[in-house]
Amino acid sequence: MRTMRPAHECATSSYQALFKHGTATHPGGDKIMTTDGRSAAQPYRVRVGNVWYWVDPTVPANAIEPGDTVVIYSVAGETTLAILRTPFDESASVRPVAFSTLEGEHFALPRRDIAALHLAAPDDQQT
Repeated sequence: MRTMRPAHECATSSYQALFKHGTATHPGGDKIMTTDGRSAAQPYRVRVGNVWYWVDPTVPANAIEPGDTVVIYSVAGETTLAILRTPFDESASVRPVAFSTLEGEHFALPRRDIAALHLAAPDDQQT
């Protein structure tokens, strides 16, 4: 079994995104073309690197299944595109939620550190 590293140690992932002042960037420098969607009420698109994703904030976090791609909005303000590895139980604030980057690096976040979790999927239209 692979060990999980804390999210802050996975910050070099090309899919770690930080929303600041209405735009988002990841450490590689590419912009994600959206504003912070943590309070969005309808689906929206984001671009991470060269890939566009549809993000659906209307799906309840506890309905998102392990293996689904998600956008994680942390309480601290960081935003990350990742794959959910364990069920997201909103009532279990003490257990960490396990994720992996799209490159396969594992990390975990305490439930209390997650402000919002939105379902994401690559957009068929990449323009």
